[in-house]
Amino acid sequence: MKNSLKALTLILVAGSLAGCDGLTLLSSYVSSDSVLSSSAETSSSVKTDSSEGTSEGTSSDSFTGNSSEISDGTSSEIATSWPEFEGFDFKLNGDETGYVLNRYSGAETAVVIPSSYHGLPVLEVGGVAFWGCTALVSVTIPDSVMSVGDFSFYECTSLASILVDSANPNFQSIDGVLFSKDGKTLLTYPAGKSKTNYVIPDSVTGIGDEAFSKCSFLASVTISDSVMRIGKDAFENCPTLASVTIGDSVTTIGDSAFTFCTALASIAIPDSVTSIGDEAFSGCKAMASVIIGNSVTNISDYAFDSCTALASVTIPDSVTSIGVAAFQSCPVLASIAIPSSVTSLGNYAFNLCVSLTSIVISASVTAIGTGAFASCHSLNIYCEATSTPTGWNSDWNSNGGTAYWYSETEKTGYWHYVNGVPTLW
Repeated sequence: MKNSLKALTLILVAGSLAGCDGLTLLSSYVSSDSVLSSSAETSSSVKTDSSEGTSEGTSSDSFTGNSSEISDGTSSEIATSWPEFEGFDFKLNGDETGYVLNRYSGAETAVVIPSSYHGLPVLEVGGVAFWGCTALVSVTIPDSVMSVGDFSFYECTSLASILVDSANPNFQSIDGVLFSKDGKTLLTYPAGKSKTNYVIPDSVTGIGDEAFSKCSFLASVTISDSVMRIGKDAFENCPTLASVTIGDSVTTIGDSAFTFCTALASIAIPDSVTSIGDEAFSGCKAMASVIIGNSVTNISDYAFDSCTALASVTIPDSVTSIGVAAFQSCPVLASIAIPSSVTSLGNYAFNLCVSLTSIVISASVTAIGTGAFASCHSLNIYCEATSTPTGWNSDWNSNGGTAYWYSETEKTGYWHYVNGVPTLW
């Protein structure tokens, strides 16, 4: 697009006047070239669903009829000459068959997205189309839109309702929440929706990436037994979310799924879960206890990093690896049992767990990374190995506790079991 920097300036000014205060962040998050002159090809951050059927037994919130149209051939992509397009920035998609809503910077609190522009359909809501529009209360998606970007409504803190034209083949709205047409994927729960408790419908099998991101009113969520996947960042930064019930069919908890849910007090991960993503519960500062189901094989990097109230963790025998900084900065965690199934501990796995006093490392552990117990100065580490295994980093206990090796014959500085309890000779 010609004069892209000039156009970006216009968008930023318009956004600041309209209260879209996320534009400052947007300007650093996305370069001017990518915002204004990137192709309209659908990226991995775009939510699509091609299902044609509507889930039975549910009612949809929708509107009927087409939105305003214009087809006079004007070449301007930032529509300012007609009231119905004020604040909308459109761009042609890659094959020039329709338009992408690139950015909205208008002042309306209830926005109806046009179904067409310049005689072509509006096919996409771009990845950051409404990012940071903090005054936005409702959005209506027309029947022409085939895809909506993951971050389209990010940081729209007042957004209470997303409506969808009943003729749209890919999406539907149920109680103001955006779903795929077949009801199987919950795509966006508006961040400003005032309900404090929410039960995910039984039709849902997947919770989309960023689906509940920064919901400021939610206190309790029940994830139904039909759900199998919780997407990345699905509940990130939900500051009032204190209770989550995870259904027994969930197999995957995505990266950063519950990061910085600072009111979340405990979590029970069911036996159905096989994968916990990186940073899944990092920064959950009120979380005091965690029970990990017996199908999880890997506790991922930073999974429980900075859970500053965490006092109790149950790790099952299914776990074979504990990732980088998985329990870093858990200062009140006083004890933890590492099962004999574990073969590796990542770098800084228990760094800054300053209350740890005793831990047993099974002979099955063949690899330990740098500083696994750094700053755990009160910790006695009982190693079932008789000497440092070759797969352990030379700095595995750098700035850490005191390590003791197992022996039934050597006495000084070694340990053995007495009635199942690690005991120094």
